[in-house]
Amino acid sequence: MALRLAMIGLGLGCARFGYDRLGELELLPRVTTSVGELDGGVLSERDAEPDGSACGAAGVSCTCSGSDCTEVPRDAAPAPCDGSAGCTQCVDDPACQGATGPVCTGPSTLATCARDADGCWYVANSSGCWLGGLCQNGACQPVTLASGQQNPAGGITVDATHVYWTNFRSPGGVMRAPLAGGAPEPLAASENNPLGISVSATNVYWVNRTNPGAVQTAPLAGGSASPLASAVFPEDVVLDATSYYWTDSGDPAAPGSGSVSKAPLAGGPAQTLASNQYGASDLVLDASHVYWTNYAAGGAGAGNVSKVPRDGGTVTILAPGRSGPYGIAVDGSNVYWTDSMGGTLSRADLNGNAITTLATNQNLPLYVAVDATHVYWTARGTGAADYSDGMVMALPLAGGEPIVLASGQNAPGGITVDAATVYWTTNGTPANNYDDGTVMAVAKP
Repeated sequence: MALRLAMIGLGLGCARFGYDRLGELELLPRVTTSVGELDGGVLSERDAEPDGSACGAAGVSCTCSGSDCTEVPRDAAPAPCDGSAGCTQCVDDPACQGATGPVCTGPSTLATCARDADGCWYVANSSGCWLGGLCQNGACQPVTLASGQQNPAGGITVDATHVYWTNFRSPGGVMRAPLAGGAPEPLAASENNPLGISVSATNVYWVNRTNPGAVQTAPLAGGSASPLASAVFPEDVVLDATSYYWTDSGDPAAPGSGSVSKAPLAGGPAQTLASNQYGASDLVLDASHVYWTNYAAGGAGAGNVSKVPRDGGTVTILAPGRSGPYGIAVDGSNVYWTDSMGGTLSRADLNGNAITTLATNQNLPLYVAVDATHVYWTARGTGAADYSDGMVMALPLAGGEPIVLASGQNAPGGITVDAATVYWTTNGTPANNYDDGTVMAVAKP
């Protein structure tokens, strides 16, 4: 995935072919609501102890230490349950009030993070949550897979054992970390602004987004990086079984000089699939076509979403007149993208028909991923908050309201999914020169 935000916004001072999106956009996590934030931070206790006999009744809230529960005033704010033995509390939501729903009877009989038979969401321990993530309000909370990363701006991908990302710096690095938890491992160092990334069974591939830039590769087993193709401000790279494909946003002095290209993984000449593109950016494949966004400097109505056959042919504009189209994803029926400057998530069918806005009022929506049931995206946040109010979102493909998977993220960027988990990067904070970026994960909704 490629990050198209102007590096000025990251304090990196790197111009981007008039399509520099880091400066034009603003940095963003799943809205995770802590128990202390719900209903004034009041918890309903489920065990009726001698000194808390009314616990569980409508309008009565309690705190507990072990199995000892004490009634507290409604305006008090007891500390959230820490998962210690005997601490089995539920969030004080309507389902926990006798007048409007079932009374929390606890302790929970569940071994996982879910609604129990009494209808209450329990805040107990991390049992059932991946990598020990907290169970709060009936949902497993995000976990940090890697911290202290240097501006992981947008490139992220995953295989069966590891998550991979790029640290967008010069010198920058190509990194991975085990999905089961463990220390991050560099696969390539001293790279020049590495950005979009993909992985095969044997190698990792990425682009160095500079001029002159390059598509690079390195063995997963260890070894030196090798250049595959030269480019001018390349943004993203993706793979199929025989070829690698990349976008070239082009020369800032020559708007419309971007392109989409492919070349054999086994070596050989490159083929230009699309030329005269305006800020060619994020890139995806399906069985027959290559799809990408043309950011076009983020101007209102200047960008588009396009496709071309994987073996070459006519370029088709699927969605013209877009405002800073950014991330892109595709499934068997539709193509999905964000309009970063328009604050929307949209989709169209694979022929560009039935263009539909799926989500509005998003704060700088960036990258997109999709699976069989949901579409996922990152929203970078607002400049007023130094992009500390970023969010990671999901929306059911069948319809419904957007779901906040993580909130309060520091400029979330790239996003990817596997069968059970959503992964994303956060750029970090300007106060720390973006040296405190993270790679995060949370269970799918």
